Amino acid sequence: MKSPNRPKAAALAAALIAALALTTGHAATKNAIAYNKEGWEYLKKEDYKRAISSFRNALHHNPRYRDALIGLGKSYFEVEAYEQSYDLFTDAMAIDKKAVEPIVGMGRTLTALGRYTDAIQYFDRALKLSPENLDARYGTAYVYASLGKKIWAKRALAAILRIDPFHYDALLRSEERRVGKECTIQ
Repeated sequence: MKSPNRPKAAALAAALIAALALTTGHAATKNAIAYNKEGWEYLKKEDYKRAISSFRNALHHNPRYRDALIGLGKSYFEVEAYEQSYDLFTDAMAIDKKAVEPIVGMGRTLTALGRYTDAIQYFDRALKLSPENLDARYGTAYVYASLGKKIWAKRALAAILRIDPFHYDALLRSEERRVGKECTIQ
């Protein structure tokens, strides 16, 4: 014989589970998402101070939010705070080892720090995961140009143009080399 209180107990258990979900982070996750979205909007507008603030708020609510780590890393990169950028991309890669964006971000950061050999390894790793990633290819071309390996830089730029024949930076750098100017990529 079933207890007449069984439906009441089930309803009470469901209410307790719902209340527990709200107090253990469900609402906080929504805040992290909103702050992250806001951070990306500021980053797109090149308002780095506000982007940094928004991404930090997102990470306050969820310290392992990979997209917020990447956004904050990119924001710090743009204000030339490369050590912070390095740490954030490291954290993002620890969360998802196959995410290409933090790997490319790490390559760019290492390039800015003058650690070209390490940067090439990250760009190569990104290209193994995503062979047509233009940012990784462009980073590779930049490093080769910085090292004075113009033939390798030219090959990397040619690979970009095979993927995207209208890639502005690759076209510009190829034209500079054609007319004999110095191979500098920014």
